[in-house]
Amino acid sequence: MIRMSTYIVWSLVLGIAPPARAGELLVTTSAFGNVFSQGDPIVFNAATTAQRVAWRLIDLDGHSVAEGAETPRSGRALLYLPSAPTGYYRLRVTTEGEETSGAATSEQTLVVVSVSPGPADPRFNVVSHFAANWPQNILPLISRAGIAGLRDELPWAMIEPTRGQFVVPRSLEDYPTTAHRLHIDVLVPLTYGNPLYDGGEPPSSPAGIAAYSRYAAEVVRHFGDRIGGVEVWNEYNGAFAAGAVLADRPRFYTDMLKSAFVGAKHADAKMTVVAGGVAGVPVPYLRKLFDKQALDNLDVVQIHPYYTVPEDAEYDVGRLQRLVAQRAPRRRIPIWATEAGSYDAQDRRRTAGLLVRLSTVLLAQGVGRIYWYSLKDTPDFPIAGLIENTGDAATPYQPAPAYAAYSTLIRELRDAHFSGREASDPRTRVYGFEGARGRVRIAWSTKGVTRVNLRATGPIQIVRIDGREQVVTAIGDVIQTDLTAEPVFIRGPVAGFTERRPDKLLADSVADFDGRQGTANWSYGSAPAAGFREARWSGNDWGDFWTDPEMPFLSIDRSAMQPSVAGGQRVAAVRRWRSPYKGPATIAVAMDRDADGGDGVRVEIHKDGAPIWQAELGTPGHGKALDATIPVTLRKGSIVDFEVLPASDRSDFDNTAIRVQITSAEAAKTPPSKQED
Repeated sequence: MIRMSTYIVWSLVLGIAPPARAGELLVTTSAFGNVFSQGDPIVFNAATTAQRVAWRLIDLDGHSVAEGAETPRSGRALLYLPSAPTGYYRLRVTTEGEETSGAATSEQTLVVVSVSPGPADPRFNVVSHFAANWPQNILPLISRAGIAGLRDELPWAMIEPTRGQFVVPRSLEDYPTTAHRLHIDVLVPLTYGNPLYDGGEPPSSPAGIAAYSRYAAEVVRHFGDRIGGVEVWNEYNGAFAAGAVLADRPRFYTDMLKSAFVGAKHADAKMTVVAGGVAGVPVPYLRKLFDKQALDNLDVVQIHPYYTVPEDAEYDVGRLQRLVAQRAPRRRIPIWATEAGSYDAQDRRRTAGLLVRLSTVLLAQGVGRIYWYSLKDTPDFPIAGLIENTGDAATPYQPAPAYAAYSTLIRELRDAHFSGREASDPRTRVYGFEGARGRVRIAWSTKGVTRVNLRATGPIQIVRIDGREQVVTAIGDVIQTDLTAEPVFIRGPVAGFTERRPDKLLADSVADFDGRQGTANWSYGSAPAAGFREARWSGNDWGDFWTDPEMPFLSIDRSAMQPSVAGGQRVAAVRRWRSPYKGPATIAVAMDRDADGGDGVRVEIHKDGAPIWQAELGTPGHGKALDATIPVTLRKGSIVDFEVLPASDRSDFDNTAIRVQITSAEAAKTPPSKQED
């Protein structure tokens, strides 16, 4: 508990002079990062020459929850905010009483967190860049949220500046030491090349591979229990591998892994060795590593699941879990997401919801640890951080909604483990977790708003993503609540639920995707001049897809389509759906063409050979993303083609993300849940 005197002393010794000009305002607090524990006094210091300052505390929904005003003395006013429940807030402070100048306003964010006592849950972690000179004073904000660990580097070239001589710079010595003192686990990716070996590229020669093994051993030996594990390289299948290893990345990586595994285990037999070195969840590439006995030289398989639609992670991670179990039937090998992310570049609140959704899906697929990217905003990911960079010298760091959401997720799932996904409409997600406090459900809707009826034998608690809690009492034995894209946590004596949507999902191009033509009424191919032509199942190191060897670059995977140009003619990539339903329906199509290059694509929808809708993406005057809803009347056997064509005789940069959902006009009611608390 922070004593009130702490705030008074802070205001007296702040060291920041009151503003010299009327109307100026400087607002600070002694709670670094504006993170408060539940029950702590919430006090801010307003430095100003104004006659009066007014303040207002606003919650995540934009509602004012408290307000007040103070008269500054000697240019300062202490703003004593009432004790607030767990949640994310904005504090708006405004000067008043100025006759010669306009009012000044300061607005900053704060969170009130409630962290369970005892050791942190090792499933929940974060990625940082303290090795790249991040300020280490933000380290306590990790444990304040209940986060168990961090992932950060100890670069090879910095630790071995001279061949055969290891020196750990002070900057690399400090952050693992401080983290260890704060009971924060540290996972270290062993990166990257060293100019002393193989030209600084990933080690490929016997001498380079042996040197990398010695580097691994030195890191483990030197840091000892200050680190909890080492990870062999980072995204070796992506941009962080070049040079000789490109000739056969699986072979060179596995050779490096085997040597590093021996080096790390020789230094400490109990040290956890994490391996895979992959970006994404590239199951075919990992299969090649396993073919070369990579599983015999690791303790944990590593992935980096980044998804625009969090629920799509279940397909790839599920496949990988089955592959690992098949290749190592007598040994349970965990899978860790040592980087994970799902973002909305324009909306931090939506990013917070995506964090909870992706984390929930990964846990449901058996992922043992999650490392959210990242602890704070970075130049390349300016909205991904749990902590915002404000650029303000007085308050350089403030919590983002994702900070509150991660803390809430950690608290709600403490000691609770996935017990199953409950029956629902495919667009509704209800995941159950069982723990010492009973069952907690995490629920949301991936499409639209759906009302669910919860069968309850007593009051239940509905917790928002920022931790705000609402106690709801049943009318009879039913509680109604609406599920949106933003998840909620549901606790209490809920015996099950039902929902009734106004429409029924007939098809989902992502969920239905398969390597067999005709599965779930979908076929895949191309549309050259001669008409529809079925594609062939193929793949590469990144994934599996449909393609045609006679159509350059043409591919159709679970979430995207790449058209072709053959013989000087544009060739569409086609998803074809055959309707099992007769009656009115709605087609919802979401498209996104990420690339900035190229000259755009044309998207067309045909029903029984006749065009019914078309749009352009990335062409002059047209955006790169589009959502559309198209009404249609179907007969049983109607053929609906979804085509992506090049806008010209070029097909470069034309890969287009696309998701199609087809719904009927009839209402859909899910059967009652059979699960009981």
